[in-house]
Amino acid sequence: MPKKAFIEVARARTLTEAYDLLRSHAGNRSGLMFFPFWNRREGLVFALLVKKPFNDRQTALEALKHLNPPVPGDARVLDSWDDDTVFYHNLENGS
Repeated sequence: MPKKAFIEVARARTLTEAYDLLRSHAGNRSGLMFFPFWNRREGLVFALLVKKPFNDRQTALEALKHLNPPVPGDARVLDSWDDDTVFYHNLENGS
């Protein structure tokens, strides 16, 4: 499980929606990445995250306040995961 905190800009339920989200943010923010994961409670999720990880929740919350351009009002910090979460992105090597 990721040990860092991340800023989630948006999320999608399908790959098509995820690519549409990425394209809609492409002109404003190049530092975004897909972060697909699955758990029993939410199902498959395609999160659109700021690439830069943060050491803890508080640091990520501070960074969220100062992102330029500002992120949507539903942006949030991800720093905890359900026990059954399966990740389809390896944050250690960027794949």
